Amino acid sequence: MGCGSSVHQRTDRNSIKINVIEPTSIAPEPSDIEPYTLRRESNGVHTILEEKNNMATGTSQSKKSSDSMISYHQSDADFVKYLSAELNKNNISVWMEDPKDKSTESVSHKGQAIVESKVFIIILSRESANCKTCQDEVALAYISNKPIFPIAMEQYSELSKHLDFGMRLTLSKLNWVFFETKSDRQENFPALLSAIQQELAIEPTPCEDSMLDMDVNSEQPRFQMNFKRQQSQKTTEANGKTDKDFWEKAFGKNTEVPWIEFREKFKTEYAENLERDFPEDHINWLMNLIYKDVLELKKTFSKKMYDNFCGSEQGADRFYERLKHYAIGSFAMREVFDMDSTVRLDAVQNLGSFKTPSVISALLDLLDDQDPNMRAVAAIALGRTGINNRKIVQRLIKLLGDEDRLVRESTCLSLGHMHAEDAVPHIVDLWRNDAISHVRNAAELALSQMGADKAREALKMTKVLGDEMKRLENPI
Repeated sequence: MGCGSSVHQRTDRNSIKINVIEPTSIAPEPSDIEPYTLRRESNGVHTILEEKNNMATGTSQSKKSSDSMISYHQSDADFVKYLSAELNKNNISVWMEDPKDKSTESVSHKGQAIVESKVFIIILSRESANCKTCQDEVALAYISNKPIFPIAMEQYSELSKHLDFGMRLTLSKLNWVFFETKSDRQENFPALLSAIQQELAIEPTPCEDSMLDMDVNSEQPRFQMNFKRQQSQKTTEANGKTDKDFWEKAFGKNTEVPWIEFREKFKTEYAENLERDFPEDHINWLMNLIYKDVLELKKTFSKKMYDNFCGSEQGADRFYERLKHYAIGSFAMREVFDMDSTVRLDAVQNLGSFKTPSVISALLDLLDDQDPNMRAVAAIALGRTGINNRKIVQRLIKLLGDEDRLVRESTCLSLGHMHAEDAVPHIVDLWRNDAISHVRNAAELALSQMGADKAREALKMTKVLGDEMKRLENPI
């Protein structure tokens, strides 16, 4: 079961305070090719992506959209029944997993329920905090940009001992509702209900494909990932400072500084924040994130890079706040698409529902991941979005030359699903010359999906040549 939720706050209105503490101060053509399956053993996990019946045929799960989705551990089932009944009384539909139903369909619908729901509620107890499924569901809710409502069954001081890094970071700036005792139900439910109703009254902003028309040749920075998770009102007030911006304070009017100098002054200035928000073993991960994604492995940090990264963030701590949001998005993306993730396939299959620029940008970054499994899943996920623009197609064409055969297979299938005509010559080359039969089969399948003149001509020509070679091998 899932477990995770919190109030998603937006900048266009005031947030609602809910008896909380600030927890973290811290259609393709038919093919004669056999049903296509990609398989790999990885870290004890059996990876199966059935793309003939899913991506290749365009099938998808039936929609199970609800107003809310409750993620929880089965030990909290009684409370969830109470909460669900109360929400239903107030005309708020609820999707929750039946703990007795262990069918594959139920598990699949659960992942889809997160993507399709309007708000995500996480029931936080010691058990759910330690539940891998719950952790993954929080990450999926985050990257699909759901308003998240964390409901705590115990005091934060107790729960915090069990929260992993991802959950702690993701839920840190959100208002928590506490239901520690039965009396809390009467006292706190009305405020929770009001906050949920307010979220449901807001029409979601559609993601237009025009937002994703990225030029492949542009000098586009890699730090576009900016999932819209805002601080709670209480935190904003507490952090309201009139100090100088960090760069101005640390480097004055300098237009650029060495990366090492920036890193050390940043760690000194924000030592308390880092200690509060990031475990010691994740500080180096955060520094590497800055070096890799913001500086793009450059040795100097310019003021222009700094300002571009901060974007619309305001205040003296704008760089730190922007970095924290970016870190949450980066960690959540890896959590969702990791090969051990319990929601990875749900995310891939439902990406068309949340194909935001943030997700697309993050997936493009994952194409360069050192783990070939991650590159393969990112390729499949990009195909699933159905977005066919030059930048995405060119990045996937480049991936056709990957040293890993599963990456090449996945990329062929994605380009075929996208009807990417520019990729036809490259896919034909794989079909004719790749040493791995699985890759050749995937390439042929991709060409058969496209239906474009180039693809049909390539198939026809190769078939003619094949027939001629057979005649030469077996002369009458």
